[in-house]
Amino acid sequence: MRTAVVGAKGQLGTDLMRVLPGELVPFGRAELDVTNAERVREVVVVGGFDRVVNCAAYNQVDQAEDEPAAALAGNAFGPRNLAKTCAEHGVTLLHVSTDYVFGEDASRDRPYGEEDSTGPTSVYGLSKVVGEALVLDNAPRSFVVRTCGLYGIAEGRPNFVRTMLRLGRERGAVSVVSDQVCTPTSTADLAE
Repeated sequence: MRTAVVGAKGQLGTDLMRVLPGELVPFGRAELDVTNAERVREVVVVGGFDRVVNCAAYNQVDQAEDEPAAALAGNAFGPRNLAKTCAEHGVTLLHVSTDYVFGEDASRDRPYGEEDSTGPTSVYGLSKVVGEALVLDNAPRSFVVRTCGLYGIAEGRPNFVRTMLRLGRERGAVSVVSDQVCTPTSTADLAE
């Protein structure tokens, strides 16, 4: 089985490269910018892949409010490019998404499930829910995995745990938002 891992230099991509079976071909943004439909087609067709795992994303949650076009390009139209190309060539696509597709029900007191209606409250969340829909609508052999609060180790990449430890050392105390609920997810565990 030949697999393209898109976003392979990120936290989840790094761990997927360690555990996925078969022949793995890593793609960072420099090798494959998913917003370039022609390049996506070239890579998937020439690569002869059986499956594509898409971990690539525009993940600047707060910055997305000021850069909606960039968020939509990376999180919606890029995945659509992958989905269309995968569908045309019989390639299975696994697309990684986020819990930010939810949030509209602020009084909710239980976890979301697969069948719950989405209701994003941010540009980032909207871009991700549109991406999910475009993947599922364009690629019959596709899967969407939603996750939350990823943490892992990737060379030269920021990491929430490391950041908190560094800030604690530098400042003696750390202040973070207290109005958000998250279930941190280890990228090593998710990759497995």
